[in-house]
Amino acid sequence: MRPCGFLLALIVAVAPSQYAHAQQSPAGQVTYRTVNTVFLGSPEEWDHIYLDASAKRVFVAHGTEITVVDGDSGAILGRVPGYSGAHGLVAIPELGRGYAVNRGAHAVTSFDLKSLQVLKSIPVSSHADSMAFDSITKRILVTDGEAPIATIVDLATEAAVNTVQLGGVAEQAISDGQGRIFINVADKREIVRLDMRTARIGVRWKIPSCESPHGISMDYQAKRLFVSCANSLLLVVSSSSGRVLASIAIGKGTDGCAFDEKRRRVFSSNGWDGTLSVISEDSNGRYRLLTNVPTAKFGRTMALNQDTGRIYIAAADLERMDPNAPNKWAQYVMKRGSVRLLFLDPVD
Repeated sequence: MRPCGFLLALIVAVAPSQYAHAQQSPAGQVTYRTVNTVFLGSPEEWDHIYLDASAKRVFVAHGTEITVVDGDSGAILGRVPGYSGAHGLVAIPELGRGYAVNRGAHAVTSFDLKSLQVLKSIPVSSHADSMAFDSITKRILVTDGEAPIATIVDLATEAAVNTVQLGGVAEQAISDGQGRIFINVADKREIVRLDMRTARIGVRWKIPSCESPHGISMDYQAKRLFVSCANSLLLVVSSSSGRVLASIAIGKGTDGCAFDEKRRRVFSSNGWDGTLSVISEDSNGRYRLLTNVPTAKFGRTMALNQDTGRIYIAAADLERMDPNAPNKWAQYVMKRGSVRLLFLDPVD
């Protein structure tokens, strides 16, 4: 979830595209409403969100810390300190540990899920970004936001064991539950499948209609990937063949994607529009856009509770643009203390 990926989405024009089984339904059939807003305080930085469903806790990568929020009440339960640019993260209850990218330290930093105390710093690449956990191999994949590489970290030894050449700069990734991980290669318009045991790329699929693939989620039963694109499209892709099965219009500025297995819905959090695109799947496996729910501008990252259908989106308010900023990411100056976590529940 690189800031540059989000900024790219701000300037990409919407390109109309239609594939089989993609359609839009009348508005008002289903919606989501904001039921809680939790202000997280400073710093004015945020990125990945991760829900530990077993403990009902939401972990937010929040600049210099990981902020831990009760997923039901919204109470702030604690903070994991010591980060310098927190990005991707996971919480692994069976191991009793969480892991989060600590970009300023060029590391992944682990922490205890009960005490929230920092445990260990694991060196990775210098621009580490997103993270995906594979439960079969007990390894995590860490992508790099600037270089065409990814790092495999073995959690048994808490050490980096492989550096994988991806052939392009990656965005987000997801495990298939069988020891492999699908990775969005943003600058090449590709999806690659990586074997976490051998550290070898098995397949490489072109998705030319998808400008800078960002968010990724999966329907494990139907073997379908959902990929959100900077040019305001969401693709449905066969995880067996790489064939694009459907293309659905979404909002601008996507940086998150999720699939609700129980309700058969796909979501994209769209930071530029400040919307949540809600897509339904019918009994025939066809997809249609139900609605674009207003959230908050810059609300680009998300997490989903599969049991309740609740969605968590992080956002902040823009104070000003800084024309003298040292880089394009620093141009966006957010209002102090405006970083917040939105709770959205289904209403249908």
